[in-house]
Amino acid sequence: AELIDSFADDGEVEIVGQFATRLPAMLIADMFGEPRENCPNLVRWISVMVPGGQGPQHVNDEVNDAFGEFCEHHTEMMAAREGNSSDGDLLLKWMNAEIDGEKLDESQLLFEHALLLAGGVETTRNAIAALAREHGVAFVLGATGVTLVSGEQLEADEVVVAAGALWSPTLLLRSGIGPAEHLSE
Repeated sequence: AELIDSFADDGEVEIVGQFATRLPAMLIADMFGEPRENCPNLVRWISVMVPGGQGPQHVNDEVNDAFGEFCEHHTEMMAAREGNSSDGDLLLKWMNAEIDGEKLDESQLLFEHALLLAGGVETTRNAIAALAREHGVAFVLGATGVTLVSGEQLEADEVVVAAGALWSPTLLLRSGIGPAEHLSE
């Protein structure tokens, strides 16, 4: 609700920037016990760091700075959890976990944290964006419905959310996937 409320009054949403990028960042922040106010930093770090993973020719000062900031943030998160043995957030679980009687070392924790953040935010954002493009969703109108790339306006009572915001029966029907008589119910 918090995410939708942040743009509901605007009348429209840019599906990738305002929804597809922010949703996984919020979920991962929750998993790590991060305040949601940190989500813009998480998204920025990932947006800068991921291209650096494509090879040394893509690593520049901006990538190094973003990774340095993320490392600092990760170190602060670990310090805040040090000595806590409760069953808290995911980072704390990793800090207390053992594999064959050995705890993960600091570099393993750092890279698992970065990997989950990058994989979760980037992959989910790209999947939602691809679905939006595939099904012609240009932007979603708050309480009034959905506007397709074709310009066709679907009214709010035509947009049924089921199994995810983008896989609604209405969008599936319009894409030609599945039996029309079943999808139109």
